[in-house]
Amino acid sequence: MKKIKQILHVIIFLLFIGLLAILQITIINQYPIGGVKLNLVLIGLLANIFNPHFGMVVLGAVVGGLIYDFSGTFNFISLISFLVTIIILHLWSKKYLVKKNMLLIFFFGAIGTIFFNFFYVLLSYFLFHANFFYYFLSLRHVAEILLNGGGAFIFALIGEGFTQISHLFKK
Repeated sequence: MKKIKQILHVIIFLLFIGLLAILQITIINQYPIGGVKLNLVLIGLLANIFNPHFGMVVLGAVVGGLIYDFSGTFNFISLISFLVTIIILHLWSKKYLVKKNMLLIFFFGAIGTIFFNFFYVLLSYFLFHANFFYYFLSLRHVAEILLNGGGAFIFALIGEGFTQISHLFKK
């Protein structure tokens, strides 16, 4: 029974990441906030960076990356960027963090945005000769870092709220 519950939890998470990816490519990209397009999949993944079931987060990165890549160019840059970012942050958190709290979600959301954009723009530069420095030296990038970090923090708060409510009903 516990295995079925865990599989159901993974399926719900993958559907959630898929929904975020579809919202990203259909609606969010049409309405930027102050010229900045949020990365909903990255926010959803980074809100779960401390999840003990890291394989689920990696599968979410694969699902979100594939939906992003298949919605535009089929070059797998999003998939690779999501995976590298999530794996680096997970390894970093396991090695250097003793205690995890909600403010670290904001920090990891901001750092994760920097890593994701770095890998995405770097791969785009190597494949398509995109302008690397223009993006990283803009105020738009700083705003995107703060918005994605804040979004990860808000998603984590919502998830923690649902966890606390479910614990109340179990008693």
